[in-house]
Amino acid sequence: VGEEELFTKEQFIEIFDVNRLSKSPALFDMHKLKWVNNQYVKKLDLDQVVELTLPHLQKAGKVGTELSAEEQEWVRKLI
Repeated sequence: VGEEELFTKEQFIEIFDVNRLSKSPALFDMHKLKWVNNQYVKKLDLDQVVELTLPHLQKAGKVGTELSAEEQEWVRKLI
């Protein structure tokens, strides 16, 4: 697979090989997960991040379900 660390879904499907699976338990690296997540989020445009963030802000009671223009601007600045 080489030195690549970030893949698209299609790339994962193409390179996956069941014969490369190991009986050794997987190691979970929270630091690496945060880094990978950060790399993918950086590639999103602001509207995509807003769309993904809104349900969490709504659940936390920070914004309502119908956003005013001021709330929309606040969310964009927050992100």
